[in-house]
Amino acid sequence: MLGEKPEDNYMERYINQMWNTVTMSELYYHDEGYYIVRFHSMVDIKEIICDAPYTMNNRPLIMKQWSPQFDFGSEFLIKIPLWVRFPKLSMNCWSGNSLSKIASTIGIPIFADECTAKQSRISFARILIEVNVTKPLASKVPVIDDSGVIFKQVLEYDWKQSSVEESSKKEEFTSEQSVNLEDKQLAEEGLQRQLEKGKIAVEINGIIRCTNKRYKQKELCTYIKENNIKLVGLVETRVKKDKADHIAQLVVPGWQTRYNYDHALNGRIWMLWDPNFYDITVLDQSAQIMHCSIAGRKNPMNCFMNVVYGFNTNEKRKPLWKQLQALALQSTIPWIIWGDFNSVLKIQDRLYGNPVTSNKVQDFSDCMHLLNLNELPWKGDFYNWSNKQQGVDRVYSKIDRAIGNDDWMQTYRHMEVEYRLPFISDHAPMVLANRIQKVIASIISDTQAGFILGRNVADNVLLAHELVKAYSWKNISPRCLIKVDIQKAYDTVDWR
Repeated sequence: MLGEKPEDNYMERYINQMWNTVTMSELYYHDEGYYIVRFHSMVDIKEIICDAPYTMNNRPLIMKQWSPQFDFGSEFLIKIPLWVRFPKLSMNCWSGNSLSKIASTIGIPIFADECTAKQSRISFARILIEVNVTKPLASKVPVIDDSGVIFKQVLEYDWKQSSVEESSKKEEFTSEQSVNLEDKQLAEEGLQRQLEKGKIAVEINGIIRCTNKRYKQKELCTYIKENNIKLVGLVETRVKKDKADHIAQLVVPGWQTRYNYDHALNGRIWMLWDPNFYDITVLDQSAQIMHCSIAGRKNPMNCFMNVVYGFNTNEKRKPLWKQLQALALQSTIPWIIWGDFNSVLKIQDRLYGNPVTSNKVQDFSDCMHLLNLNELPWKGDFYNWSNKQQGVDRVYSKIDRAIGNDDWMQTYRHMEVEYRLPFISDHAPMVLANRIQKVIASIISDTQAGFILGRNVADNVLLAHELVKAYSWKNISPRCLIKVDIQKAYDTVDWR
């Protein structure tokens, strides 16, 4: 933690309180000024790291997984996450794009707080940004709004080192570094990294990557069970054909499977599903796509679904676009296409690395417009792939997508894609979630007051009280009140 060292007992209480979902073994303090926390398992470590960043008294708590080559002097105090406030920010600068561009002049935006993402507080915006603390932190940044007006936006930091704070008083961006909200290429999007709370996922299906390593198969099996996933598309499995059925049954016992080994070495695409929930028929396939019809057994889903794993060059991807055009002629029902296209759709879909040229996005863009396809609503990180390199060699891209035709967007508008944290791959898992809360009011009667978010079981108690009280009135029609045993009804509810 940056700043003054906390007392050992205070640090231990903080960890026990904030990390109470895992079992911690021991806490050690090193004379160089850092703590070492010993966990029981790698699963616990991943859970804690994935929930970062943490702050203690508004000071950033910086964490890194230990390795034998760990060197405290070279690892820390260069780039750290800091909460930055933008007080009295003009209302025409509150869009995700505008906030991203302003934040990108300071460092790398990570995500916005909940009030900023939902615009429920407009006195200031607050964004977590990874900044280089070895350089002075700007106290203001000039901004050019959509109307061409230039103003200086004040920046406030939840925490600063004293040396940085002094130097930042003298440091401001020059006019050449102004943020133009119209012309500057988007450097970072998707600030709403944290998913909104309170939504109930009743059924989810995913596109995930897998390899033939046993520990990854175990992680995938656990992930599918814990998230109640009933249909999975796997790409880049790297599993030999003769081992496919055996490994599939280890991951999802009793499920049905289809592979594209007849078109690609090592089966680039797998489809796996629980036959108790879906009937799936593979209608067409190639090295880059598997085209299926989906019929739900326990839900009304009826659609076409394509799992895509595109080749990594423009020329090799051309058959993919042609095949999608041919499939579009047959798609008279809702149609979803999702997976790893290995191609960006827009110039701003890559951060760092080689610049994206127009010819790199032309084929994908033309296909989207020609077939009248749209990207599904989504949550999570904007960039869903990285090369996992360090420093200036790190590259982020958005090459995984879910798109659908007009019938899909109309029929399943309550469904959205979640890009979750990577766990067995350098890609983020894609999960299609049916958010029942958005339609719950239309499918459950208002008289059901309990166990529904936003409703109160006490409402029915008050109603019953008023009804009984009214029975003492004179000159009312004959009536009666029946009390039923609701306990038996709730005994039949399956909360899994």
